[in-house]
Amino acid sequence: ACSDDEPTLDPLTEKEQKLQAVNETFVDDVVIPTYKTLADKTLQLQDAIETMLSDKTDASVAKSCTLWKESRQYWEWSEAFLFGAASKYYIDPHIDTWPLDVTALNRLLASKEMMDDIVNVVANLNYGLVGYHGIEYIIFRNGNNRPASEITDDEARYALAVAKDLALSCCRLEAAWAGINNIDSVKKAIIEEAEMEPEDNFGEQMKLCGQAGSTWKSITSGTDQILEGCKDIVDEVGNSKIGKPHT
Repeated sequence: ACSDDEPTLDPLTEKEQKLQAVNETFVDDVVIPTYKTLADKTLQLQDAIETMLSDKTDASVAKSCTLWKESRQYWEWSEAFLFGAASKYYIDPHIDTWPLDVTALNRLLASKEMMDDIVNVVANLNYGLVGYHGIEYIIFRNGNNRPASEITDDEARYALAVAKDLALSCCRLEAAWAGINNIDSVKKAIIEEAEMEPEDNFGEQMKLCGQAGSTWKSITSGTDQILEGCKDIVDEVGNSKIGKPHT
């Protein structure tokens, strides 16, 4: 009890060693690459919508639609791990609440005061007005690309503001799992300008399951979390997204 030696952790069992390797692979080969590409795609989407705002053509709308679908695919894949940053920082409901509140959106578009400050307004809107479905409503109609001639300037400005907010959220997801110093300088600057640096490094915590400071108190609980994340989205897709419409 009076020794000056640092305490040592008990050696890992064979099972724990295998599960620790699984947890590390999950972080490095699944979560971080998925969030990195998601953030990249949403930044490209933001650029495409900015181009659409200044050059509203069917081609510029089509480019935005393509990037919306590409980034959306990575978001859907990431729904197998909505624990960690996506839930702690309420990013999931912020960017993926549906259906869109069309009535509130029409009021927003009709308000000159709000539209004049739309970039700042978007950050404080209800979840049903931002994220993927806000952009979707502007650039798609009935499953097809919306004709450029139908998109008003105010709608395009709203879509751009939402796209910037979406990209910020996705950059934050990457930073919260990879560590803010391990993302590129553009993304880091976006997060710092918004003063939304993540408080956690969930990737590091997952790799250090069972050690002091980790969200997960054992290696097994970390692996359980991975499985629970998969089960949650399988249940949602099977019972809600497919099951309810079918029955």
